[in-house]
Amino acid sequence: MNAKGSGSRGFSAIELIVVLSCIAILSAIVAPPISMYVMNRKVRAIEEKLTAIKAAVEAAQSDLGYYPVDVATGIDPGLRSKENVPASLCKCWKGPYLDAWPEDSPWGATFDYERGGCEIFDFDFVAGNEIYLEVEGAFPQNVLDSIDADLDDGMHFSGRLRHNGGSRLKYYLGEGPCWTPGGLH
Repeated sequence: MNAKGSGSRGFSAIELIVVLSCIAILSAIVAPPISMYVMNRKVRAIEEKLTAIKAAVEAAQSDLGYYPVDVATGIDPGLRSKENVPASLCKCWKGPYLDAWPEDSPWGATFDYERGGCEIFDFDFVAGNEIYLEVEGAFPQNVLDSIDADLDDGMHFSGRLRHNGGSRLKYYLGEGPCWTPGGLH
């Protein structure tokens, strides 16, 4: 018996091309919504971290009358534990105000709690008492625009969330006195 008569048959080149074309078309249809969904989840993750930190800072300031001290990048300023809270304020501390300080984030973002001269957030006209969060990462422009639109006014140069269109955004948290490691300021 020859191969033709045995009943087994292979795929022709045309059939393989048709199957591969169908797979390519389906991939082109399915991939964009999936990648958009993934990007939106990453954006929401950053936004959730920003709003959680803002709420925690507001709660701590409400309880203590002072904003937390500015500490190193990626370090909890006193929202999770009393470690950086002056002894004179520990009795008023009702935390933890934050479950966890963000360590790993989409786009490699690092969160840095800041206090100091930030003219763009000097809304009370008292220089040097601005409290804000600086977030650095490899953000695409559309991600920064989306975060700004969702949490603020959508304009990168105004409002309480500012970004440089590249790798950094700043998020206003408040203004006023803060505690320092040695006491109050």
